[in-house]
Amino acid sequence: VYVQFVYLIKKYPDSDQYFLVMEVESGKEDKNKFGELYPFRFAIPSGLSSPYVTTHIYSDNWGTWLTGYAPIYDAAGNEIAVLGIDVRTEEIYLELEKLLLYDLVAFAISVFVAVVFAYFLSKLVSSSLSILCDTVRSIGKGDFSARCTLDTQDEFSELSTAVNLMAKGLEERERLKVGFARYVSQYALEELLKLDKPITLEGERKRVTLLFSDIRHFTSLAEELPPEEVLRLLNEYFTEMIEVIFNYGGTLDKFIGDGIMVEFGAPLEDKLQELHAVLAAIHMQLHLDKLSEKWEKEGRKPLQMGIGIHAGLAVIGNIGSELRMEYTAIGDTVNIASRLERLTKKINKEIIISKSVYDKVKDHFICEDLKEIEIPGRKGIIQAYSIDPYAQKDLQQLDLFHEQHRLPEDE
Repeated sequence: VYVQFVYLIKKYPDSDQYFLVMEVESGKEDKNKFGELYPFRFAIPSGLSSPYVTTHIYSDNWGTWLTGYAPIYDAAGNEIAVLGIDVRTEEIYLELEKLLLYDLVAFAISVFVAVVFAYFLSKLVSSSLSILCDTVRSIGKGDFSARCTLDTQDEFSELSTAVNLMAKGLEERERLKVGFARYVSQYALEELLKLDKPITLEGERKRVTLLFSDIRHFTSLAEELPPEEVLRLLNEYFTEMIEVIFNYGGTLDKFIGDGIMVEFGAPLEDKLQELHAVLAAIHMQLHLDKLSEKWEKEGRKPLQMGIGIHAGLAVIGNIGSELRMEYTAIGDTVNIASRLERLTKKINKEIIISKSVYDKVKDHFICEDLKEIEIPGRKGIIQAYSIDPYAQKDLQQLDLFHEQHRLPEDE
């Protein structure tokens, strides 16, 4: 505080006026002389019986001031003098201007720092959002291999991880779709996509039931018909057979000329795989009969088909190279099923099953024991059984049982 004058004034007896008793000033010139009447330049509401400070700046010949007064009492409580202090306001204004300038500079610096910080923060946020949006946009266009590379150690990084996990899941689903769409029914494909544990395509050893079918004497038939007619006949035949295979949960492995290779129990687990394989074989024969009747009415020759079925361990998965991959089964189980199909031609049976299949279905089908016989292309003997598709009495009940033990397909 810039105090210019400190002084004592005393009240005249029996008067409201005061005279100067003593003055101390910071300058060289006295503002008032000793004994002079003290000039009040403003009204004091309560007199000087209590401390008082001017609320407004006033001016005189010596400058502009703020003044404060405080009464001084003796031990008996009688007022003996009043202490006055004059503060020059010019210095206060200068100091206020300095403070205001400092505040303005500090405010400007704060605004500048805030703007710079906001700029870089917005750049960081917009950059992170741009990367996330680009990744999501790529995923939306079907590029499920797109990945977000944010490593900002904040919420954006967590969101990036979540987007990458989503993309990985979609990529796996798409890989399954591409890998299995041509092998299984739409129903089976949807069930595969619902699994919590992803299906491996790299190869796994598991129990499966293999079904091989082949049209008898097709080579000679193909020699008699134009290629276009052969193609039309095969497409009609395969359409009917695949519908039956998919209906009973089979996985189409491949077409081998006019033959078909099918797996039951892969890639989806199937506890009734042997039963489903035999049901599929029987209905394949029955559907072929209907096709043959149709073809005979059209003046074409009927077809006959042999089917071999065997259950056992096999390696299932994608086999091939990066240029061409194929989901298939390999192992001795495959070879035995294929040889059983060849055996149907040799002994003129429609369906032949191995003992591993027979043990699972013997209570459901009428089977003929073929004893231990040799099968073409394989050393040793094998226990085999034949099934007459036309001699099965409980076929409708078995079909009903099959429908009750699987989820309904989408219409």
